[in-house]
Amino acid sequence: MTSILTSIAHSQSVDIGNFYYRDFLDFGQNKDAFQIGAQNVTLQGKDGTQFAFPNASTNASSQASIPDFSAKSNFGSFTAIGGSYAVTANHIRSIENQAGWRKWGQTTYEVADKLLGQGLDSQFLRFNRFIVEGEAELLETNITNHTTSHAIIKQIGTAAYSQQIALEQENERILNERLEEIKKQMAACFTPMARALAR
Repeated sequence: MTSILTSIAHSQSVDIGNFYYRDFLDFGQNKDAFQIGAQNVTLQGKDGTQFAFPNASTNASSQASIPDFSAKSNFGSFTAIGGSYAVTANHIRSIENQAGWRKWGQTTYEVADKLLGQGLDSQFLRFNRFIVEGEAELLETNITNHTTSHAIIKQIGTAAYSQQIALEQENERILNERLEEIKKQMAACFTPMARALAR
């Protein structure tokens, strides 16, 4: 029990002040190094400190595994954990007034009860019925298929950092090229329609 509480307290120390925002995004979307079931994932902080994920697996293995976050609400503030229950951060407030936050798929759920984290930044919610829907991933925003891990943070001034910057610039160039192609295709499609309507 002590090891569980220690790992929970330690995991609460990961914040945007000492870790990179990209890692938070990748983690919540199960992308890059944070694939479902991935093990031995370690984050390197801005100050060089290492954070190894605590054992979150449900199997008997002592290795930590990355959980599946596909059970998130449409807005992304809640994660269904089975039945009519969900978990969110304790600092998420006015839940009852935000219908969009309580929506999975096409269904909006009402909060029947909640339990605050008693010092931890988590709260558990019970909704008025079982959560039976999930959100489909409608758009994949990763325009390149590369295996660069964002979990290994590059230090400024190193060759790895320069490579990361070059990769990001290349991704931006590719994105801009694709946007220009889309603009041309749309113009080619709509110009004949505009001419026909002008007649």
